[in-house]
Amino acid sequence: MVIDSGFAFFLAVDCLECILAGRYCNPCRDNSIYRDATNTALINSAKVPIFDQGRSSLAIWSLKGGGELFSLPGGAITLGLGLEYRDDKIIDRKDIYFQNSDVLGIWGGGPSNNGQRWVRGGYYELSVPILGDKWSLPGARLFEVVMAQRYNEYSDFGGAAKPKFSFRYKPLDNFTIRGSYSEGFRAPSIAELFSAQSRSF
Repeated sequence: MVIDSGFAFFLAVDCLECILAGRYCNPCRDNSIYRDATNTALINSAKVPIFDQGRSSLAIWSLKGGGELFSLPGGAITLGLGLEYRDDKIIDRKDIYFQNSDVLGIWGGGPSNNGQRWVRGGYYELSVPILGDKWSLPGARLFEVVMAQRYNEYSDFGGAAKPKFSFRYKPLDNFTIRGSYSEGFRAPSIAELFSAQSRSF
């Protein structure tokens, strides 16, 4: 392509004027299609509203109690009880462009999701001192057993009861041996179930 010096000088001057005026300059544009790069109406028509709104709430009610049941020569037997209720909600609202992943370079594309879960639970803990206090012997200063169990009922995962057993043994006043066994259950959190996964191109 050959451009004479007069035409090249004209393009350079034209672009310099655009730069000084703070306007976009494209000397090779097709004016039949795109007449004015600073056209406000054209720019506004290319803009779209996008939003990603998330909200969560957690409400917990609990009732706890306990104390000594009766005393043994090794110490007092104690019992603890508790009831709980938990209500968990999440709202994840996205615009249509987020949902269809039409916005390039934006994390978090995917559909809007709303979810709710309630959990009802109860537990007990029983502590029984077998040795100790008046029943203290050389080589067996204290021996205590603790039994506990917890039950949770989920609105979306059913129920699960899990026990726990532990002991504390002191052969000497300054030496203690502890041991425990327990089971656990963890349901996926409401955010893991209903929040959209992060995605990007």
